[in-house]
Amino acid sequence: MYDLEYLINTADGVPQSAFPVSEFLNLNGLHNFKGIASHESRLPNKAFSALKVLVMEFLSELTNLWKGPTQLVWLGNLMSVLVCHSEKLESLFSIFIARDLLQLQDLSIGRCDMMEIFVWSEGGEHEIATDKIEIPKLKQLSLHYLPSFTASCKAMNAIELPQLSYLVLWEIPKLKRLWPA
Repeated sequence: MYDLEYLINTADGVPQSAFPVSEFLNLNGLHNFKGIASHESRLPNKAFSALKVLVMEFLSELTNLWKGPTQLVWLGNLMSVLVCHSEKLESLFSIFIARDLLQLQDLSIGRCDMMEIFVWSEGGEHEIATDKIEIPKLKQLSLHYLPSFTASCKAMNAIELPQLSYLVLWEIPKLKRLWPA
């Protein structure tokens, strides 16, 4: 299991289903893990659609969770995300994914040395222009030891967190502003 590079092998095409009823995913100590899908292709419909908890720890080769377009990735049931000790991880959610995080309540990111932002823009013709993203149920946000982190996102004017009641920012030397101006 230590040699696992991708959770879903899409080299031979898109599988018909992938984790459609899984509510909990813990990826921990997979030192060769590089991402969810092995190639830039679509994931199957409803892949991870029931996911409520995502834990990713000690993934030293992970640079991006998703390869290629993420328009069909839907994490609307996700409630809790913990990411730590993934030193090469550059970002976490695309704009497409972030706009559907309607149930997310707890987001904790730490010890990701290369992470500059946690919401990234894919660009391209499929990108939907947006001024803001709202994560309506997020109550807890903890960002710690992120030496390259500069902002939550760069591709939009605002991320709204109307229920945020707990915020931890620790050891983030390049942070100029958490939200875009």
